[in-house]
Amino acid sequence: MISITSPNRKYPQGIVIYDGPSLIDKKRIIVIATGFKSTDNPKTGDMVQVWILPHKENPIKAYHKGSDKSVCGDCKHSSVKNGGWGTCYVSIHQAPYQVWEAWKRGRYEVVNTTNMHAFIGKNVRFGSYGDPAAVPFEVWKTICDMAKSFTGYTHQWHRSFCDPRLKSFCMASVDSMTELKRAKAKGWRTFRIRFDQTKAANEIVCPASEEMGAKTTCEKCGLCAGKSKNMKDVTIRIHGRTWKMKRFQKCMELRERKKNPKYFITK
Repeated sequence: MISITSPNRKYPQGIVIYDGPSLIDKKRIIVIATGFKSTDNPKTGDMVQVWILPHKENPIKAYHKGSDKSVCGDCKHSSVKNGGWGTCYVSIHQAPYQVWEAWKRGRYEVVNTTNMHAFIGKNVRFGSYGDPAAVPFEVWKTICDMAKSFTGYTHQWHRSFCDPRLKSFCMASVDSMTELKRAKAKGWRTFRIRFDQTKAANEIVCPASEEMGAKTTCEKCGLCAGKSKNMKDVTIRIHGRTWKMKRFQKCMELRERKKNPKYFITK
């Protein structure tokens, strides 16, 4: 028998783990897991990456049309045409597009009882692109029951369609102290982007962040795994492409002053 940690264990290039309606707007989406052999993300470490993507068109076209709503919901970082600020840290033209194109070419297996065993003993990252709340809870539970560890984040924690059971697997992504308090009141652990050194009483700085000297990776840390007793909330200083950070900070400042940040974006 081949061990689950054996280098000779055969893994699929990718698995389509869900193909069906988005819980956000009922439009068809696909959810693809990749990186079973290994991944080289310096922050996350070696984790299976799960991509939540539109079915009808590639994520670049969806972004420019505003139909990224199916996978991103009303996230403030989504496309401007979807009502967002266009500040997502993910470079859609890179991995999300490449994964979608590979799926279109038939490079990935469809999920079945055999290939799902590829998740056994793996560290899994939900929503490398897209929001886990778009996907039925049962999909994530099946993976979590097999995986060694997992991380997940949702900006849809405040929406009525968001399954409250996701609290077991995902952090509420928040971008201000006000959002943090709202999410905590709903029973979520939080992961907050911040612009200064201010921390809430129960927050710790992400140990895998540059500001903490990248002491570890998400794979080894395991803090961002949803609801758990006596676990701290996590915060990280804003990071990513300079122009996106500046735009995001400006939009947040305008919103705090009760001005419309869309004016800044479309100006």
